Amino acid sequence: MEKIVIDKRKYMEITETKEIDEYGEKEIKLTLLDGVRLSVLGSNLKIVSFSKESGNLVLNGEIFEVKYKQKSTSFLKRVFK
Repeated sequence: MEKIVIDKRKYMEITETKEIDEYGEKEIKLTLLDGVRLSVLGSNLKIVSFSKESGNLVLNGEIFEVKYKQKSTSFLKRVFK
């Protein structure tokens, strides 16, 4: 399970990061090891460090919002569990 630490909406640490999908000053989108997508919205967002081996991501800037999006499963997979 990932761990997310936000300090004063200016600093953020995320564990179990698989990859960074999109990166910009206003939004960073990433995928966690369990397939969940995470979006961080803000301004002046910068990636301070990212280790693909450990999955640790550190970023700073002004953080406004954090959104989770569960990995989607197809209708047929849900019906035929």
